[in-house]
Amino acid sequence: MNEGDWRFGAILGVFFVVATWETLRPFRKPTVSTSRRWTGNLILYFTSSWLAALILPFSTVAVAMAVESSPYGVLNHPWLPTWAAWIITVFALDFVRFSQHWLLHRVPILWRMHKVHHSDPDYDLTTGLRFHPLEALLTLSTQCAVVALLAPPPLAVLAGELLFIVQVHLVHGNIAFPDALDRSVRWLLVTPNLHAIHHTTDIADQNTNFGGLFTLWDRLCRTLRFRSGAERAAAPMGLEGYQGERGARMSTLFLLPFRSEDGGNYESTSRNRPAASSQPRPPRGS
Repeated sequence: MNEGDWRFGAILGVFFVVATWETLRPFRKPTVSTSRRWTGNLILYFTSSWLAALILPFSTVAVAMAVESSPYGVLNHPWLPTWAAWIITVFALDFVRFSQHWLLHRVPILWRMHKVHHSDPDYDLTTGLRFHPLEALLTLSTQCAVVALLAPPPLAVLAGELLFIVQVHLVHGNIAFPDALDRSVRWLLVTPNLHAIHHTTDIADQNTNFGGLFTLWDRLCRTLRFRSGAERAAAPMGLEGYQGERGARMSTLFLLPFRSEDGGNYESTSRNRPAASSQPRPPRGS
């Protein structure tokens, strides 16, 4: 089984599990047609994946294999234990994802492309596939550049990507995730309950919970925020001005980065954001 087969198998498997979970135990009711949203989100996903692969016809694993013997690598030295290289690889790539995500909300030109992801009027596993081609290209190029610098074990890169594939589908799921399980897991991993907060229309919420796999980075940067189940259920999802059918249009999916109107831009609303000291801190033992 090659690298592509592993990725496809992971995507297909977790998609089926989360889709079934959403159907049997959804957390919130949809506000627009699910079939219309799924069609648009999937078209955007395949378009973004195709264009990214066309412009950068190699994967992070392929880059890792190419630089495996590089004399300039950080993680390919014989004195570094294999287990340590694996752990550093997974955490380093996740930190890069966190940092990029933070910048996507911080830098206006980056926010223009990322707000396509946030403009989904509802929130389910296909939201995790809703990324503009420009953002998909940025993400792939950034990850490949970091892999080229680190020269990590190729299998560690693949393992980290498979973990992230599972995670990104799960945390975007419209699922009733038990609070008790959430409290047990979130000390290490990002949960659906945490990431859903990031997708509310509230600007303060959008500027929290940037983590991909681990909550460590949000804890260190004091951007971790918790909400009760009742608060999450009452909070509208998406981007101001793009609720309802407008957020599901094909023009929104592909043309939103090129429109001049603001939609919850980080910089334009920075004066209205709470100060860092007022950000909720994680309770002890969470």
